[in-house]
Amino acid sequence: MAPGNPAGGQQAAGGQNPAAGQNAGQGPKSKSKLKPKSGGSNIVSMMLLIFVPWLLFLLIMATYIFYFHHHHLVTIFTLFGGVMLSIGLITLSLTGGKGQSAGGRQWYGYLGIVCMIATFAGAILGFYCYHSFVFQFNSYEERRMYANVLASEPASTKVDAGKMVFSADARVDISKSVGFKHGSFYCVAPILDEDMDTRVEYWAAGVDCCSYRGDFNCDDAWDPKARSGAVIFEDSSELIASERPFFVKARQEAEAAYNLASTDDAIFIKWTRDPDAVQEQLAFAREAQPPCVVQTLALYPDATRLPKWEQLPHRMHQCSQ
Repeated sequence: MAPGNPAGGQQAAGGQNPAAGQNAGQGPKSKSKLKPKSGGSNIVSMMLLIFVPWLLFLLIMATYIFYFHHHHLVTIFTLFGGVMLSIGLITLSLTGGKGQSAGGRQWYGYLGIVCMIATFAGAILGFYCYHSFVFQFNSYEERRMYANVLASEPASTKVDAGKMVFSADARVDISKSVGFKHGSFYCVAPILDEDMDTRVEYWAAGVDCCSYRGDFNCDDAWDPKARSGAVIFEDSSELIASERPFFVKARQEAEAAYNLASTDDAIFIKWTRDPDAVQEQLAFAREAQPPCVVQTLALYPDATRLPKWEQLPHRMHQCSQ
């Protein structure tokens, strides 16, 4: 029966049947169609994993900087939305859906985890930026400016001051300055006039601009035309370390070293020719923080050696100056 089957012999001689050849021809063609689609899908997925968390991070940070002081609910709702979005994506990765592959579920999980990290990172850095720059800027906006202030006037009468212009005879007595060392140097020097001797109500202050005794180079202390000051406010948050307690310790050392007398209501100021310039610098620093974070993290020159978390505030200060 086998030798009498010409069709079977032709099929064997051809090495394959037409249907098989047709299917074989379609195989590579269908694979070639799938490859670009799969690669494009991977690129889109990767872009979403990068940009969605970044946008969420910057959005939360921006609400802290521009809205938290007067409209704190905007920040709270934005933060809550970021947390709920992250939880929803993670939940979707765990439950899955009809026809959804395991890879797709994993992608939602990755995106949810990264969004959660971005949410908390934006909240932490936004909180830091608010208390480092925005709180001080808004305090100058909301408080009074006093003119022709006598250095002998009780500081208790100027508790609502933001900026002060002193009388022509006021000066910073650099010879009676003190630096209190606590990591950094916290520097103070008494502001006196011609009629004052030992009673001090106002102190020029700064950080890392003096030595232990008699060497004060903070702000415009050496400028003979400087007669103004921008008040240094105590931070409103217990989570951010305030500089005032260290200025108080330096003031107490100055009292003991130079036989001075002061009060707990004493006001610490940045001695400057133009207190408005101090506020403008804070305004610039406030608006520069989001791009500074991008520059510090995303555009860091060596991606394998990103700055440590505790170094970020210092790098952000450098960027915003």
